[in-house]
Amino acid sequence: MKRVGIVVSTLGRLVPLGRLLDSLSDQVRDGDRIVIVAQGGSERLVELVRRYERRGLPVFTVESARGVSLGRNTGARALADSVDVLHFPNDTSWYADGLVNHIRAAVDSSELAALTPMGGEKPRACLPEPGIPLNRYNAWDVIEIGLVIRAKTFLELGGFDETLGSGASTPWQAGEGSDLVLRALERLGEHCLTWLPSTVVLGGIAEADGLTADERRRKLRAYNRGIAVVVRRWRYPTPWIAAFVAGGLAWSIRHPGYALWDGWSVFIGRVEGIFGRVFDDAPFRAVDR
Repeated sequence: MKRVGIVVSTLGRLVPLGRLLDSLSDQVRDGDRIVIVAQGGSERLVELVRRYERRGLPVFTVESARGVSLGRNTGARALADSVDVLHFPNDTSWYADGLVNHIRAAVDSSELAALTPMGGEKPRACLPEPGIPLNRYNAWDVIEIGLVIRAKTFLELGGFDETLGSGASTPWQAGEGSDLVLRALERLGEHCLTWLPSTVVLGGIAEADGLTADERRRKLRAYNRGIAVVVRRWRYPTPWIAAFVAGGLAWSIRHPGYALWDGWSVFIGRVEGIFGRVFDDAPFRAVDR
């Protein structure tokens, strides 16, 4: 039976983190491990984790500097060879009944697998059908919280690029998951990933949940800036890049609930990423909380 390692990087959101740990209480098995990577509020966080540890949950904490990619890499290294499979939920995620066993079986015939991630009540990605080969275009359908990967493969690929992702010290505040999947495709081939669209990572808040309009646009710009840097890094065809950048202007049309100016923020972020520079004094980090 594969041992599952669950890596959670957190700034110290105790209430949703407690909900996540509650959802795991009846699902983990002997050999499974949960590591909480503290990037803020560590004293209260350690006490929370200790309460669950005393209840018998195989959970422990480590600390790292800010940055979700750094945090996830730190947690994965802390598990080392003690687990077989890794999963990376957000600290605002929670697990549906039986999900850990689905994760356990997800990579029986491959090195990676993609599950359907949720944001609020809606899927954050529409995954290809099982059996479709991975390619450099559908790789963008894999979102970090939907990614399952063999622990050995994750470490051999070098983990997430720590210059990418929310909280990184660079302006490139997203794209780390896609970059990892593209590296796997390059090194391991088109059959290295299994699509599991019917397996849902239940639980999770929408990207803009709790943000003001200014915060939402800042986040959209910073995230799309990071995504575009990955597009530039992997040398996509010029027509595809042009369509990708221009498509930012239609963001609010394709994503109901967003305002017209949100699309402008997406567009500007994509232009910045493709050119590899920030055009003004916009904050680097997507969020501060």
